[in-house]
Amino acid sequence: MALLLRHTQQIKEWSTRSLPSDPIDAQRLYQEWLTELALTFDFDKLKIAPGRRVSGREKLFTSVYVSLEGESELSQLLQFLELFDRVELAHRIDDLVIKPLGTKPTDRMHFILTAEGLSFTTATPRSFVFPETVLDQNLAATTGESTATVRQEEGFPRTTPFQARLGLELVTVAARDGHNWTIRRGEAGTRVRSHQAGTRLQLLPLRNPDSPPTLDRLAAILAASPFALSTPQSTEPSRPEPPPTVTSTPPADTTARDTYLIASVEIDGARQAWLMHRGRGERAVVTAGSSIQIGTRSMVVKEVGADSLVLQEGAEFWRMPLGTNFEALAPAAMTKTEESAAGAFVPAEAQRPDKLSAETPES
Repeated sequence: MALLLRHTQQIKEWSTRSLPSDPIDAQRLYQEWLTELALTFDFDKLKIAPGRRVSGREKLFTSVYVSLEGESELSQLLQFLELFDRVELAHRIDDLVIKPLGTKPTDRMHFILTAEGLSFTTATPRSFVFPETVLDQNLAATTGESTATVRQEEGFPRTTPFQARLGLELVTVAARDGHNWTIRRGEAGTRVRSHQAGTRLQLLPLRNPDSPPTLDRLAAILAASPFALSTPQSTEPSRPEPPPTVTSTPPADTTARDTYLIASVEIDGARQAWLMHRGRGERAVVTAGSSIQIGTRSMVVKEVGADSLVLQEGAEFWRMPLGTNFEALAPAAMTKTEESAAGAFVPAEAQRPDKLSAETPES
């Protein structure tokens, strides 16, 4: 009887930290949460993909898997892993493969990470991983403390401090006065950003919340990085670098460079793609038929594939692989088929029997 009671209590405890009870919703929401957490630490060439869903013992829970692939500095990856481990969520790192891309400890590395989250049948059904609200006013990118005005407060702790993620920035809510919250900006080494009204602020419950992760405790690991490759020392005398040329040029439109295809997910039988502007931390969801404006270029999504988008720009078709930006568009292989009323070419991929039907894009 004592063993049964202990197991019952353990299941109850895990249920409070579980993903939503529906496994499909759990995997979709977990993938979205992981994507935004990874982008918070400025990972590059990020690719996110859902994996298996496996029923657990006696069907009390389902394990849902999500894979992340990208490039980062070791410090960024360590900060991400430390925060991942401290989040009060029933999840873990199932597999991690790291490959160095340079010879110095500070050089970037390529990683493939598989995360496993648990969805208990006894968990509360919900449409989010953690409670969230949105900003009611714009918030400038200022260091130190700021006052954020939020739209609603339900689901958040009544006592402070507590941690949260604001867009792609980690913050500490230091005080609350109704809908006006005092927040400490750029926690855990994340970049302080400007945020528009409507930006989501999501609770980030951590173990030992009074001790946020710091760069200091990672310094020893960075100094003794096992991922640096040995290289012969050059015997050539160093040559002084010429002074940089300073020119004054107007700021360029960087939308194409900063907007990445970060994920392709299937929801209710239809596939959608996630585009993320890395500078502003803004995410857009597109489906077949969506219109996209990138700088002066106007395009239409012709097909959302598992690992790429096919875009039409006038009479031309472009492919955008997962993890790339709009500067990496490549011509799509085309096949001329029965001409439509517009006499357009149709991508070869769009002629398959399993072609996805167009959906009304999310507003």
